[in-house]
Amino acid sequence: MPRLAAIPALCSAMVGGGPALEIVDPGQAPLPLAARGSGAAELSGIAWVGSGRFLLVGDGGQQALWEAWIEVDPSSGRIVTQSITARVSVPGLGADVEGIAIDRRTGTVLAADEAASAISRFDLATFAACGSLRVPSVFAPPNLRANFGFEALGSLRGETWTANEEALVSDGPVSSTQAGAWVRLQRFDVDGFPAGQWAYRCDPISGTTDLVDAERSGVVDLVPWDRDTVLVLEREFGGAVIPDFRSRLYAVDLRGATDVTSVPMLAAGGFVPASKTLLWQRRFPFSNFEGMALGPPISGGGRSLILVSDDGGGIGGQNQRLLALAVRWARPAPCDLDRSGAVDGADLGLLLSAWGPALDPHRADITQDCAVDGMDLGVLLSAWGPVVP
Repeated sequence: MPRLAAIPALCSAMVGGGPALEIVDPGQAPLPLAARGSGAAELSGIAWVGSGRFLLVGDGGQQALWEAWIEVDPSSGRIVTQSITARVSVPGLGADVEGIAIDRRTGTVLAADEAASAISRFDLATFAACGSLRVPSVFAPPNLRANFGFEALGSLRGETWTANEEALVSDGPVSSTQAGAWVRLQRFDVDGFPAGQWAYRCDPISGTTDLVDAERSGVVDLVPWDRDTVLVLEREFGGAVIPDFRSRLYAVDLRGATDVTSVPMLAAGGFVPASKTLLWQRRFPFSNFEGMALGPPISGGGRSLILVSDDGGGIGGQNQRLLALAVRWARPAPCDLDRSGAVDGADLGLLLSAWGPALDPHRADITQDCAVDGMDLGVLLSAWGPVVP
């Protein structure tokens, strides 16, 4: 069984020179999800609670979510056991739930309803409804195209992130073979209020075929890594001859990008978009991967990344699968936590202030083992001094 290569032990403060993250594929074929008569279908979102426990949601209007146990081998990064363990009825969940995330700061579950252009909050222990986020009016119909709303949802230390799948009416056309659509990455603060918005350009459609009515290319999920870096999953459906699904993972850098909250029409330009770097791509004939979530840590530094496919009700032979990947630093993790140009007392203070469990990604979790602890302290101290040019 292949093993994931270890991350270098020493930490450099270098932050330039290419993408900060990389995707590692352990070489495991997509696994049929063991639904075990639970009714789990059309799954479009997944979130990691802790240990092997995950939550999944579907866009079939069942007003329910599903608990799953997914065990990942920390050495290989492969899934070793997986099964739906329970169906949980959640009144008020919405008719077209596409995304799910865990807000560990409040102990709540967030769910994105594409049809209603809403993000609702539920108690993680009881799944009782307990509020919603203040979604900007730019995402409301009629500016929101039907079935092109919130599919992506993520949470990072209390802040929530989302994006529309394809362009809003005011932002230009949907993706075509000539150009990809403009979409908006939206961040909310810990109180659920809008706190930043950035323009992101999706990939164009790579080919068309007479075998499908409409090709698509857009954002279907995201994982915030830190306040400047977001991992984005794009999904394309199309093909020059036989249609298939194409999944691509991008590292998106928001540094230097314009906050477009006050920009009414992205099609008019006049802004700096977020930059993106392709980390991984793969084609699947029948697996439409729409959801992803960070999972437990893997050996040598890094996090498991679990993708789930939407079976689309079985139309066209679509299936329901899980795919295991891993995400980790592409180079030694930056110990210059505040990006001041030196690893110094300020960085030490940031590390100590974050001491403890870190199930959400955190810069101070240098070893990426889901905890800020003595291991991270040792690595930071070993890099003390000016940034390596």
